[in-house]
Amino acid sequence: MITGGSGFIGVNLALHLLREKIDVVLLDLRPPHKCVRKALENHHGYSYVQGNVFAAGPWQPIMRDVDAIVHLAAMSGVEQCKNSPLESFDVNVQGTMRMLEAAQGKRFIFASSGAVMAKPLGIYGAQKAGAEKLCEAYEALVLRFTNVYGPWSWHKTSAVHAFIRAVLAGENLLVHGDGEQKRDFIYVSDVCRAIVVGLESNFSGVETIGTNKYTSVMELARLIMEEARVDVPIVKAGDGGPSCSEGIYDSSEFGWKSAIPLKVGISKTVDWYRRHG
Repeated sequence: MITGGSGFIGVNLALHLLREKIDVVLLDLRPPHKCVRKALENHHGYSYVQGNVFAAGPWQPIMRDVDAIVHLAAMSGVEQCKNSPLESFDVNVQGTMRMLEAAQGKRFIFASSGAVMAKPLGIYGAQKAGAEKLCEAYEALVLRFTNVYGPWSWHKTSAVHAFIRAVLAGENLLVHGDGEQKRDFIYVSDVCRAIVVGLESNFSGVETIGTNKYTSVMELARLIMEEARVDVPIVKAGDGGPSCSEGIYDSSEFGWKSAIPLKVGISKTVDWYRRHG
């Protein structure tokens, strides 16, 4: 079962697993976008159930028949969590607790975020940190993703996706702050591979899933224009926030490492946006 399965990482993971002949059940408030739904329905073994992770629903009887849970469901917008702390708590903390209890010892992978390391810690980071502690108590595996990008991402507003949409539309490319803040950008297929490694292992605890390579927002903007073969004006405004911590994390013991260089991933993502709009 993939909670939050209609979201960006969820549909990419579902397609990855279905290509490997692994049955998937997507749990989400809304079904996948109609275009990706067609791709999913082309595979035997796909099903969707509507429901909230923090409330009882028709997903509960299905839990008896699943072998593992990948818990992606979250209210992930930093500002959204700040503005709606109780609602986001229901999803990010209470929802995680309910899914851990429902799992009853099945393999459980929780999608966390580098936001848990932020200083000062915001509402979203605090809720993810709390959910991580719950996973520790249940001996579940926590995967902390860095900045994930890739296809099937119409609704995403993060830098990669916002920049690609602006460039392909010929619009000004808005960079917050001076553009020198750095991020670790990881292609979604690498994230899917990491989740599969987690599903096939007995690892618990916390693993950071990133590339260990840090790129400034301005470098990212120029790379996207280069891969799209389109030049648009770059407009700087507001505060871009701090760079992420350039820590080095070793996933060799976990048995995984990233494989898609940023240039290749950006080219693939630009191509996907050209084909799907």
